[in-house]
Amino acid sequence: ENAITLRSLRLELPHPVGPPSVLKASGTLTRTQEQLRARIALDLDQLDFAHLAEDWPQGIGGRGARPWLTQNITAGLAHNGHVELSLEAPADLSDISLTQASGSLEGIDLTVHWLRPIPPVEHAIARLEIIDPDTIEITTQSGRQSGTALTLKDGRIRITGLAGHDQTAEIGLNIAGPIADAIALLRQPRLHLFDHHPLDLHDPGGQAAMKLSVSLPLEDKVAMDAIAIRAQGRLTDVHLGAVLAGRDLDQGQFDLDASNDGMKLSGQAMLGGLPAQLGVEMDFRSGPPGEALQKITLAARAEAARLEALGLPAGVLTGPVGLTASLVEHRDGRGEITAQADLGEAGLTLAPLGWHHPPGPASASAMVQMSHDRIVAIDPIAITGSGLDIQAAMAFAEGHPQLLRVSLAELGATRLQGEVRFPGPGSAAPIAVLVQGTSLDLSGRLTRSPTRPAAAPATAAPAGASGPAFTLNAKLDRVIIGPNRTLSALSATLADSGGVLRSALVQGRTDATATATGFRLAIEPAGDGRRLTGEAGDAGTLLAAFGILHTMQGGRLTVSGHFADTVSGRPLSGTAEIVDFSISNAPALAKLLQAMTLYGLVDALQGPGLGFSRLIAPFRLEGDTLELNDARAFNASLGLTAKGRFDLAQDSADVQGTIVPAYLFNSLLGRVPLLGRLFSPETGGGLFAASYTVHGPLADPRVAINPLSALTPGFLRGVFGIFD
Repeated sequence: ENAITLRSLRLELPHPVGPPSVLKASGTLTRTQEQLRARIALDLDQLDFAHLAEDWPQGIGGRGARPWLTQNITAGLAHNGHVELSLEAPADLSDISLTQASGSLEGIDLTVHWLRPIPPVEHAIARLEIIDPDTIEITTQSGRQSGTALTLKDGRIRITGLAGHDQTAEIGLNIAGPIADAIALLRQPRLHLFDHHPLDLHDPGGQAAMKLSVSLPLEDKVAMDAIAIRAQGRLTDVHLGAVLAGRDLDQGQFDLDASNDGMKLSGQAMLGGLPAQLGVEMDFRSGPPGEALQKITLAARAEAARLEALGLPAGVLTGPVGLTASLVEHRDGRGEITAQADLGEAGLTLAPLGWHHPPGPASASAMVQMSHDRIVAIDPIAITGSGLDIQAAMAFAEGHPQLLRVSLAELGATRLQGEVRFPGPGSAAPIAVLVQGTSLDLSGRLTRSPTRPAAAPATAAPAGASGPAFTLNAKLDRVIIGPNRTLSALSATLADSGGVLRSALVQGRTDATATATGFRLAIEPAGDGRRLTGEAGDAGTLLAAFGILHTMQGGRLTVSGHFADTVSGRPLSGTAEIVDFSISNAPALAKLLQAMTLYGLVDALQGPGLGFSRLIAPFRLEGDTLELNDARAFNASLGLTAKGRFDLAQDSADVQGTIVPAYLFNSLLGRVPLLGRLFSPETGGGLFAASYTVHGPLADPRVAINPLSALTPGFLRGVFGIFD
């Protein structure tokens, strides 16, 4: 056996730019009759990676390792390199094999391209370690992803297969930084993660901490199918703009897991101010057209007031609501949104009907059918509970509402069905509403009770349109307007131009009996406003139905008026005339009669009702304020005038006028020959009269009488002249 020992060899490898690389070597070479064995120790310092290709001899280090390292570590300085190698070869040197390898090399300020053409990691601190003849591992401690604010916390690049024909690189990077930059990195075309399902995100914000893993063969041309990619991490303080109904997502905390096969995202966030649990699943693989491509789930529990921000009409719900929803999108562009709401702890209110459903078992559900991100239909729509059953479906055309069909609407005593047709985009046609049914219960809307607070004073409507234009055609067998009070055979045709009722024709009967009297109300354009005409055989029932007066019984009504549409608030001015009616249970009138000591009339008012022969009332109605101007009414025992205001929303009055007891007697005195001129020198004059004021709630008003006006001849000049 022969042996050669190299105790020390020092080489300086000059470079055109920068300091020379310093290589130190030592080792032994042993020769036997059959083979050669060599043990070599190398120390390397001051190696500029820009010159790595020059200093690394071809053929050493595996078929793919040398090209990958020399091409992808393009800058930086190596130092403290130490390598120990064991080599064996036959005596004729026909084959040299590496039997053992170990060592390490440290690098600073490195530029590492971990997957071209993705921008590299810059300013990295790394350590290259030879694990064995088959494996090299590069570990990094810090760095920055070029062109971003992402920092490299640590990482590892492990190259295996150096002793074989093919080499593979396993890359693992732990990066952290702004979510916007992390999303931009995952969107890199080289990763191909979102080729089949691009992310459409607005104003992303927050922080990401991710582990990015890449496995690929070290070949000159690598097919994407041969590269395995996975990103796992935590997203914090996430913000995304206009996620749902134009509302933002904030304070998000999510776990992310994305790979070549798909992506999963789960966590919680504030969605339009609503705390919600969210989950997203995407499939990046190819598959049949009907297969699910994406699924998004949402679960939340919130007060109904919070849901208003997401588009729920104000005042419909009160109390907590549990929501679950899921969106599934298929490869062929179809999609479904399934939504459910637990309404058991919430109250439901439909203010236009005066209907309320207290907390109790109730639920709502809907299925939204989509095609290529456009809504095709919402079918079915269901809301169920005790005394509550709504079944509906909605069709769309080109993503726009076309037809809402309500096959059943049961709300307490209400039983309806109908449809709403929407005009197409750009059309000036109004929304067309068709309603029919056996019963419509408006008693909650038109009847006040001690437990139901009065509505807040209404403000005048603006002169411009305040809503969509629509037409309404309705046919109802029965309309409930209060206890033991109904309208029957009601038909209505309305045309609203957007908050303004331009024309209307409403007809019906005051009850369901064959002898019931009818009513008719019409509105039609007239000049710069609208004309109103109406008549009713039972004025008391009709006025109570519209919430105007609840103390009148009977009476034949005729009314005419004009809406001043050019005036803010569009007031209605006109005259109402009622003949042969009675008044009962009217505290204000009772106090007035009692103050005049007309106890017989008080008894009649509190009993069967105080009858009147005629009422003529010039009026002005604006919002909930009714103004009377010299209204007058009389019977054989009493004459009244009235002037002032009634607040219909608050059931209060501020009225003054004149009261004439024994009206017939006063009137007759004025007709007595010779004496009549003494007691009543003018037509319509009177002998006994007093002025009064009524102020405050109609249930308990303040009433004042002025006795100085009594026994004043001629006081009533002209007031009741039309009765003579």
